[in-house]
Amino acid sequence: MKTRAAFPAGLVAVAFLASAAAGTADTSQTGPGTQGPRFLGPDGGRLPFQDDAEALEFLRTAKVVRSQPAKGGLSGARKLLLERNGVRAHAVFRDVAITRFVCEVAEGRIQRHFRDHHANEVAAYRLARALGLDTVPPTVARRIGGREGSLQLWIEGAEAERTFRERDLPPVERIKHNMQVEQMNVFDNLINNVDRNNGNFLTVASGAVWWVDHTRSFSRVPSLPEESRVGRIDRAFWLRLRELPDERIVKALSPHLEEPEIEGVLQRRRLLVALLESRLEERGPGRVLFSLAYARPR
Repeated sequence: MKTRAAFPAGLVAVAFLASAAAGTADTSQTGPGTQGPRFLGPDGGRLPFQDDAEALEFLRTAKVVRSQPAKGGLSGARKLLLERNGVRAHAVFRDVAITRFVCEVAEGRIQRHFRDHHANEVAAYRLARALGLDTVPPTVARRIGGREGSLQLWIEGAEAERTFRERDLPPVERIKHNMQVEQMNVFDNLINNVDRNNGNFLTVASGAVWWVDHTRSFSRVPSLPEESRVGRIDRAFWLRLRELPDERIVKALSPHLEEPEIEGVLQRRRLLVALLESRLEERGPGRVLFSLAYARPR
């Protein structure tokens, strides 16, 4: 996926306003704790979770009412219907656990220290939240049917990129969408995600983009997998990426990843910071930073 946000001549003012406002925007303060219910249930109604803590508790404790194979190319994943205290919600359960020293992940592309593991789903969620990103659905580790796996809240009514990109969107909406994709590209380089495709980032009716399916991430290889896909970045995300203490990252990841994999994240973070700092110096903030407070609806 090579999607890039572009600024048509008539819309430069939109980008300028977003960049100017970025100085006061902080996406860490616009997440679930302040937005109230924003996930949908199977019937299309709003789920009552006021914040991520309530969603996570539901995922950990709700009983499984129904289980079926998930559609859409999710290898081995199962779509579950959960129920607790009269609340019903869908979730996706993944129990894949494959580790190989060398694996061909794409035609002609070899990945060393390949790991396709359910624990990476929880790690991706926890790291995203530590960085102030409300873009990965709530995810927990849970044993179901005697198997350890990850359980992630299902995004109802979402559309995969493979069909969404064919829509005839107004230019401003296309820009907002591409901004969110640019954020995802930075995050994928941070976690060494080698499996991002047009089926595993989803857009809902509001225009918000959700990132899912991170089992093939967090290789211990310290280099950036696709540096060419690192474009611009939200100012609040940039500040978190640059300033978040290593200890906070280790704390978020240590229950789910091994030490070499966590060290890989730390090293890739340093490479990303150095890359973006050099671009800021060369191009200036207006061509590198923007504000997702204006681009990611709820």
